[in-house]
Amino acid sequence: MEASNITTELLVEDMKKTLDFYKDVLDFEVKMSFPEEDPFFAIIRNNKAELMLYTREKFLQDIPDFAKEKMGGTFALYIRVKDIVELFDDLKNKVKIIQELYSTSYGKLEFSFYDCNGYVLMLHE
Repeated sequence: MEASNITTELLVEDMKKTLDFYKDVLDFEVKMSFPEEDPFFAIIRNNKAELMLYTREKFLQDIPDFAKEKMGGTFALYIRVKDIVELFDDLKNKVKIIQELYSTSYGKLEFSFYDCNGYVLMLHE
């Protein structure tokens, strides 16, 4: 196998709510959505960070075994950002914080929070 790229696809319960969260709270742009009215799939981007979003309902039509899985999963999106102190101050009242801003043992500043679907986002600088 020779992989050339990997993109994370998140299952979401409510596409509109999710797009609003990523646009309004995290400054992502919608690069593509399908269909345009009431989409079940979208690609969003912030600078070089890209995510695919797919409604859980539509995804389960293709892969019904996922019906037993809990939303949010057991992974975290680890996202490098700039100006993390200012970003933390801006987000701390808009999201459910898991870990306050702190210095890690490996020299990074980090904080983490839940997105609107229960996924963990860990931001670091």
